[in-house]
Amino acid sequence: IGTRAKVVNVQSTESPRGTKITTDPSNRVLTMGWYGYLRGWNTKAGEKLAPVNYGKTTAIGYGNGAPVPLAVAGNEDGVINVWDYRLLQAAELPADLPKPPPINAPKQSSYAAVTAKLDRGGDLFGYLGTAQWLKGLSGKIREFEKLALDMSPDEEEEIQLAFKVVTGLVKRSGMEELSGVGISSVKVGEAQYRSRFIMHHDAASEKGYLWNMFGEKPHALTGLDVIPQDAVFASYGDVNVKNLWQTLLNEIVLLGTPEIRESLSAAPEQFKMMTGMDLDAFLDSFGGELGAALLLNDAIPFTVPLPMPTANGQPLTIPQPELLLLAKANDRLIFDRLVQLTEKMEGVRKEVDGNIHKVLFPPPVPFIPALQPAIAYDGEHLFIVSTPLVLKKVLAAKAGGPSLRDNEQFKALAAHLPSDGNSFTFLSDRIGKEYNKLQQNMIPAAGGGPTPEQFTSLIQKLSTPAYTASVFQNTDEGWLTTSVGNQSMADAMSLGTIAVVAILAGMLLPALAKAKSKASRIKCVNNMKQISLALKIYASDNEDRYPFQIPEAQGGTKEKTAQDNRGDDRNPFIHLMKLKLELGSPRILTCPAHEGVKPATSWDAFTPDHISYKFRSGKDVDETNLDQVMLWCPHDHNVGLVDGAVMQMDESDTDARTAGSWTF
Repeated sequence: IGTRAKVVNVQSTESPRGTKITTDPSNRVLTMGWYGYLRGWNTKAGEKLAPVNYGKTTAIGYGNGAPVPLAVAGNEDGVINVWDYRLLQAAELPADLPKPPPINAPKQSSYAAVTAKLDRGGDLFGYLGTAQWLKGLSGKIREFEKLALDMSPDEEEEIQLAFKVVTGLVKRSGMEELSGVGISSVKVGEAQYRSRFIMHHDAASEKGYLWNMFGEKPHALTGLDVIPQDAVFASYGDVNVKNLWQTLLNEIVLLGTPEIRESLSAAPEQFKMMTGMDLDAFLDSFGGELGAALLLNDAIPFTVPLPMPTANGQPLTIPQPELLLLAKANDRLIFDRLVQLTEKMEGVRKEVDGNIHKVLFPPPVPFIPALQPAIAYDGEHLFIVSTPLVLKKVLAAKAGGPSLRDNEQFKALAAHLPSDGNSFTFLSDRIGKEYNKLQQNMIPAAGGGPTPEQFTSLIQKLSTPAYTASVFQNTDEGWLTTSVGNQSMADAMSLGTIAVVAILAGMLLPALAKAKSKASRIKCVNNMKQISLALKIYASDNEDRYPFQIPEAQGGTKEKTAQDNRGDDRNPFIHLMKLKLELGSPRILTCPAHEGVKPATSWDAFTPDHISYKFRSGKDVDETNLDQVMLWCPHDHNVGLVDGAVMQMDESDTDARTAGSWTF
């Protein structure tokens, strides 16, 4: 093989499944797989050979050299013939041996470049080529301009400007340079998964401003040395504010109308009037890095203000949240301006500790005494913190004290992350744990949802607190984000969706229960209004008298009236049967909140048990006493007056009413 023209009549020594073929004198072993898939190993070098299939033929490449195409054929006697395809003449090949099919040259693709940045062997691996859609996109967009003009010829100027703006943004932003995206997820440790996501462009392409928006080349992640160790969330990275503003200016100058350009020219002066700072000096003051962090202080409990009592009736406390905002600053401009703005504020203190300048504010919210904002500048960073304690932790971290690098959870994740980047993000599982505790205490208390035990079980099964760390890199070939956490991306896509839906369902159950109750009450109000209208129609046809005010001899039910101690009539069925024509349907006589009772579908099926409402038939209930109660509902506690109005009351209000006290 390789140097000889062919190796013929090599007898198999085992069954066809896993057949071993010794090719003498090359001292190499070939193995025939279950489906006739030929695999090979160079037994001397110990390297696996690379197989390439040509239809029914098979090619094998040496592990220590260039690929060698092999032609393989067998017969009924178990003899397998192997040829070096390169050295054979067509006449030497068996007549039934198929020729390798022609291979069409593939279109240019970023597949190899993109997938080289991904992890193989995990539960998620994907590539999407985008060049066929995005390359020349600005030109494709302009092709629609004529169509738009034909549809709206009266708006030619506006349409031309709109297409000019869109195509210009697409072209100069670098969107057309996006050649492919890739994603992967692989397990890298016990309950640790690494995910990669890349947005690729060719290294030699002319990069638009989009690709430099979040930094240029990856560098050491020095922000890790500023964030305190006990941060539960942190994000820090490159943001070139001045470049963003300059890009906006350039786009407006190129694409904007004269009116827009004129307004833009006044922007620096307007900014100075609003802030007291020169715009260019303000932009130059930023050092190109911004960050934020959330800390939880276990030493100080914080009582969460809840809109409803907890499941156990006790206040819900969590570790006190503390906030840190920071920006790299090239000078004192912004800090000094903030100091000037605070000069006339009461209770503000200024402190100087070496090169560290501080401004401390009194608590702005009386019921949260721990909230004491402060701003500081140490010659490199501008800090805004929720408490002086956070500032103390930050300055200690910068001086070599405990920082995010020392956080045990972050350290475990960082072992699988690149050390250089343009930004990083960290999320601790403590946020998830505190959130779950909040949910477990709030949801059952809302009513209508699962029990505390059921909801706790649901949270544990579907909402395992996540923790993750990620590094973003702006490479020569595009944006690459590497993340490591306790959930694989594939699982997060499925289980995360299920968890969110389940939790939202749990949160919505009380709201749905309340909505159902509200809908029931509205239906009850409508029923009572229709009943009141029916009584009025009857009275207008009978000299302003209701059935219970008309003697039986005249077609009424006066002799059948009998009130209980509240003034409610004991025989409403008899009176209501006189109103069949005005009521139309007996359905409206049953309240939706009347448990176990379904409305009667016809008057023939109507019985006294279908009546949910209480009717009053006392001497004061007539058309002249409009503020008297005519009927009320003991289920939804609505009250209907003689004038047709229906009032929504509480159960305590209706229970407190007795005979003679229904006047409003």
